[in-house]
Amino acid sequence: MPGPNIEQLEATRLMPFQRALTFYLAAVAVYVTLTLLADLIKRYRLTIVNLGVAGILLTLLCISLSTALLFRKATAPSIRS
Repeated sequence: MPGPNIEQLEATRLMPFQRALTFYLAAVAVYVTLTLLADLIKRYRLTIVNLGVAGILLTLLCISLSTALLFRKATAPSIRS
């Protein structure tokens, strides 16, 4: 019989953690990749990393905004009497 800690690992409770962990690991991977690329060109290391991170943040912002606009529910105007 599983213990109480195992029962807490059901899918609905674990999914938000998995999503956050995925975003974190993706961010670390991007940072490491940009740092390694910048090490090849030592003179512009900080500029390359900053531009890469800014580009990724801008891309995520655009995706977030387009998704919010795409899935926005049309609401009927409310008539107050």
